[in-house]
Amino acid sequence: MHRRNFLKVVGSSSVILAASTSMIGCSTISGPSADQPWHIAGSNYKDFRMRALSWAILAPNPHNRQPWLVKMIGADSLVLSLDTERMLPETDPYNRQIMIGMGCFSELLRLAAAEDGYHLVIDWFPDGVVSETGTLDNRAIASIQFVKGAEPDGLFKQVSKRRSFKKEFLDKIIDSNILNKIEDAQIEGALINLNNESIFVEKMRKLTIKAMDVELSTERTYLESINLLRIGSDEVKANPDGISLNGYSFTILRMLGLFTHEDARDMNSSGYKQSAEDLLSVLDSAYGYVWITTPGNNRLDQIKAGQNYLRVNLKVTELGLKIHPISQSLQEYDEMGGSMENVNKLTGVNAPERLQMLARLGYGEDISASPRWPVDKMIRS
Repeated sequence: MHRRNFLKVVGSSSVILAASTSMIGCSTISGPSADQPWHIAGSNYKDFRMRALSWAILAPNPHNRQPWLVKMIGADSLVLSLDTERMLPETDPYNRQIMIGMGCFSELLRLAAAEDGYHLVIDWFPDGVVSETGTLDNRAIASIQFVKGAEPDGLFKQVSKRRSFKKEFLDKIIDSNILNKIEDAQIEGALINLNNESIFVEKMRKLTIKAMDVELSTERTYLESINLLRIGSDEVKANPDGISLNGYSFTILRMLGLFTHEDARDMNSSGYKQSAEDLLSVLDSAYGYVWITTPGNNRLDQIKAGQNYLRVNLKVTELGLKIHPISQSLQEYDEMGGSMENVNKLTGVNAPERLQMLARLGYGEDISASPRWPVDKMIRS
């Protein structure tokens, strides 16, 4: 759900500028664009389940790993499971964030089904549940039946416009009356919390910057992100997931061999240091925060957190705000322990309650959508 654009490459070389006249927008890979699923969601399928799934794949998820798998059952049901090859073992060792992403997926599936008049009857973890400290496996996450009788939810109108905003926010205060409307998105199982008070915002900026610095300076967690880089249009189209560095400049740099994965892995380079500084300055532009808590931290709690986070995204979009998940401080690896403790203290979260999601809020320009695999990619026989 974050850190997909933390490398900023600025090139003014005459070679790059000259190349741009003939190479801009070029891709050597044929086929649909990496963002095509955003443009065709809800169409092309007679099966109402496929229509709903074509929307559900647009859900926010950690590092854009898109870990969902689906098996169709009969004429009105499906089984949702997890692609265990799409985990984040370094930054998400207990798969908590992956499970939150599955919660986002399930809620968007529910909203999309309701547009066709169906509600979902969900049996969670029908084959048994993995503990919150265990490693998820290929057991079913949910058995889902589509049943006629649902009314559409107004938040669905925002799905195609939803984005995770990874840039600096505009210098504009969030009115508290607008901020508080985000709470209207809340459904059972989790609590939506908000704050835009200047003292709180300043403290949270510092804490989230510290947490991001921990992740960037810890080699194994940094490299987990780097290994998921897709540099330039060819790589993004070939693998429309992970951390996409798309656009003309990255495409040209990649094609000319001036920016590679090896370059990005060098933590001693001036480029690494500048990129880290750029990302930390982005976090320093927040004008408010939203965080989601659950009564505990079992797998269903994590699902409920994800469902509420999806709804927060849609409500934020409806209100004209932008949102950026910054949950580094909530991650369960040793180096992050102090940051987690400090964020819990600032937000007033005490065990057994669990702070599941944290995101910064502000205003900004419209941005392009993150790449997605076609919906057919997730279907298993």
